[in-house]
Amino acid sequence: MERLCEIHSDDRKRRVIFYKRLADSFSFVEEIWFENEYGEGWAFGKWPDSICDSLETALREARAQLDWLDAVISKEGFFVQNDELHNQSG
Repeated sequence: MERLCEIHSDDRKRRVIFYKRLADSFSFVEEIWFENEYGEGWAFGKWPDSICDSLETALREARAQLDWLDAVISKEGFFVQNDELHNQSG
């Protein structure tokens, strides 16, 4: 799998990572930041994996499943072009 990009929540405590898989399929994984007495790091969120036919489909599915993501995408202006994720701010 090739890691393509990630989008963070406004508070930087959640992120979604998009991957290109073998056979031209795509997936995303939500992770949640944790801190406790044993350490800190990223852990899987509610939807550990999804397989999609395109990055655009993966982005659409992630928006539908992750309640925080739609607001971030709308605010930052993320869009897919040529199977790459871009945002309007650069």
